[in-house]
Amino acid sequence: GDASRNGKDDDLQKTVGGTVQAGMKESTPMPPQLCRRETWVELHDKKAAPKHEAEKLLGREVARYGAPTREQILGTFYVNPDSGYAVKSFTISSEDVFTRDEIDGKLPDNVKPPAGHCLGGKVQLYVLLRKQNVEFNSGCFPSYLKCTLPNIVYILTISGEGIVRFHVMPTMWTLTKLTLVLGDSVRCGTFCKNVRHAVKNGCFCLGLMFEIVPLEHEKRDMEHADDGNASRQKQSRKLALVRYNRWAGNLADLDTYWAAVLNDESYWSEKRAPDVPRQETKEMQHELKHDTLAR
Repeated sequence: GDASRNGKDDDLQKTVGGTVQAGMKESTPMPPQLCRRETWVELHDKKAAPKHEAEKLLGREVARYGAPTREQILGTFYVNPDSGYAVKSFTISSEDVFTRDEIDGKLPDNVKPPAGHCLGGKVQLYVLLRKQNVEFNSGCFPSYLKCTLPNIVYILTISGEGIVRFHVMPTMWTLTKLTLVLGDSVRCGTFCKNVRHAVKNGCFCLGLMFEIVPLEHEKRDMEHADDGNASRQKQSRKLALVRYNRWAGNLADLDTYWAAVLNDESYWSEKRAPDVPRQETKEMQHELKHDTLAR
């Protein structure tokens, strides 16, 4: 949804649902008040707080994270299994991450590098998400997507504020684009809402990068990390990408879809709500007291 940010840019996008068609002029300019540069502070002041929604999905406290470096974005993102998303995980490899100077010539003919999200600033990285690097969930719809999607599923643009926009290839068939919009919708009932939002605002997608705040024992591991356990320190710093829909206006209609944790496949099986450890401790104390009395 970046069409109104630079009216002189030849890369103005025409959108179908959550899709973009590079190189086409916008037929109706988007009102400036609907698409303007916003800071993270302003985002937190809206009716729906993206950070709070991310914490509910991840079950942990999170902190804002700017645009990751090329090295920090590499690896496999594991999607929360209860999201209903067709994708189980996706991998970003070094050969698919580019800066603005590097992206030219990496895309198919007649496809220009897309603009970033209108809530974000200058694009720092472009990521090509290839179908061969996506692991789909089981089921009819995920299997259908796996069969019909092209080699490059998304072009991700990551801005300096850690704001991510999801662009599909403009060469996709319209039916395939609309099917992907359906896959990017939380529920079938939100499909039409997302299409209307995209037609009005340029896109309906919003991705935000967060760092999962380490727990106390993880902080100790990081503080005491040395050359011998540097990999342990690296594992303690977890990045997450959270996907939202319908971001425009005051975020009153913001729809949180999924969260994906980087390079930690066991995160979702080990994830607990913040108060669960305290509950477990009380239960263990109760059992210990019961056993003592029984004796």
